[in-house]
Amino acid sequence: MPQLSEERRKELIRYVHDLVEEGRVSVRNVRMDANHQLKDLQTGEHISEDKIRRAENDIQTMTDRHINELKTVQEQKEKEIMKV
Repeated sequence: MPQLSEERRKELIRYVHDLVEEGRVSVRNVRMDANHQLKDLQTGEHISEDKIRRAENDIQTMTDRHINELKTVQEQKEKEIMKV
């Protein structure tokens, strides 16, 4: 299999970046939906604000962890692609 040209490598890196950005957007959308459901639970079932706040913090922690995992995968893939 022939070596990739530098131009092709840059195209692949842009593609990886686009995929990771789509992943970030998806994770944020899941967070938004979860927070919306929490607000609905708060008004409908009268769950305490403390429980809601804790749940929102847990959701934010999970969101941050997944976004960091995506960043790590992106960096690894970029290194792998640029490796000659």
